[in-house]
Amino acid sequence: MPRPASRGMTTVECLVALLVLALGALGGSGVALLTWRNLRAARADALAALHARDRLDLLIRASRDPRLCFTLGGGTAFHPDGVTERWQLVPTSRGWLVTLELTRGTPPRVDTLRTRIGCGA
Repeated sequence: MPRPASRGMTTVECLVALLVLALGALGGSGVALLTWRNLRAARADALAALHARDRLDLLIRASRDPRLCFTLGGGTAFHPDGVTERWQLVPTSRGWLVTLELTRGTPPRVDTLRTRIGCGA
């Protein structure tokens, strides 16, 4: 005797479909979390780059003034966005050797930039 055409899904099919849906949602949330972390790290990197540019620009402008050039010194600045910058200037025969250290993020990430700037140029 032929079986009548069945309509709908069995309980096992429903459970398998729910499991596949749950795994997909879990994978999607994992990707979203990873994206959020990467965006946060990229924002911190961009802010650190802006602070480095501003600090070096300030030091270069000060080094162009002969009255200020030999009075330049190191220091530390704490920014409200979580970036800490430390700079040190070491005199050389042609100006200054600048070391700029930027710390940001959790866990802390540190980048160091070294360059030379002339004096009175």
